[in-house]
Amino acid sequence: MNVDDRGTEHSWSARTVRPITAVYVVAVFVCFIGLAHFVFHSADAVRALFVALIGGVVGTVPSILNRVEYRITGAGLEKRPFRTESPREFEDVFAWDELSHLVSTSTGFKFYKRLPDSGPVSRFFKLHFSAGYSGDLHVDPRDRARVRAIIDQKGIPTSKPPTRTALHRP
Repeated sequence: MNVDDRGTEHSWSARTVRPITAVYVVAVFVCFIGLAHFVFHSADAVRALFVALIGGVVGTVPSILNRVEYRITGAGLEKRPFRTESPREFEDVFAWDELSHLVSTSTGFKFYKRLPDSGPVSRFFKLHFSAGYSGDLHVDPRDRARVRAIIDQKGIPTSKPPTRTALHRP
């Protein structure tokens, strides 16, 4: 939570993947292992699923250990990979005036930028498949209240604004 002379209002770091994800991966594989053992009576399937379980857990460990450092400034939000030695420069995530709205999630917030007028299919693909118009903002629970207060202070809506069709209904 460093505040420096470049206009940083708040800074924090957060994991990109929560540790509970590994527990979910284990639970799914244990269910399939139980199914393979008790329903199909297949020792080969149990072994194969156990190897896949280990691979799944080992594959999630780097993501769980990875942290991102965020910084809120007067201009917007910036992020960089968290490193103690030789940290990288911050990259812009969004400027405050680019945002359409934010939605609260279990890991922080999902942000949406304003889109130029376009068709509904184009808007859908830009919002859900393009990294330039929306994304996740990971905030640990201990920092969530402070970040929410800054968002409210900036006047950013925290729910989806009504669509044009909803405004024209009788």
